[in-house]
Amino acid sequence: MKSSQGQQLFFSLLFLFSSSPVIIPFRSLTLSILDGGALETVDLSCSSISPSGIAALIEAWIAAASSDLSLSLSHCPLVTPDSLLALLSTKNIYFKNGKLVRRGHCLSLFL
Repeated sequence: MKSSQGQQLFFSLLFLFSSSPVIIPFRSLTLSILDGGALETVDLSCSSISPSGIAALIEAWIAAASSDLSLSLSHCPLVTPDSLLALLSTKNIYFKNGKLVRRGHCLSLFL
C-alpha cells in the first residue's frame, strides 16, 4: 500500500471512531490490520457496531490483507445484510457467496 493511501485510510478511520470511546478496541483492531496484523476470526455478534465501522474494518483488510479473516456479524442490531452490502457496493466492494478474495487471502462474512 502506498504511504499516502495508508495515511488517508488511517485518518478516515480515526475520524470515524474518535467520537465514540466504546469503539476504541475496535479502532485498535482496525489499525492492527492496517499494520499487517494477521487475524483469523473476529466475532462481533450482538455488538452495536455500525455498518460504517464494519466497512472501515473491511477496507483496512483489503488495503493490507495478510491472512484469511472470518467476520461474524449475526444479531448486530445496527447491521442488516442489506445495509452493509449496499454501503460496501458504494465503495465498489462486492462479496461473492459471502467471500472476498484479495492478495491470495479470503475474508468470509457471516451475517
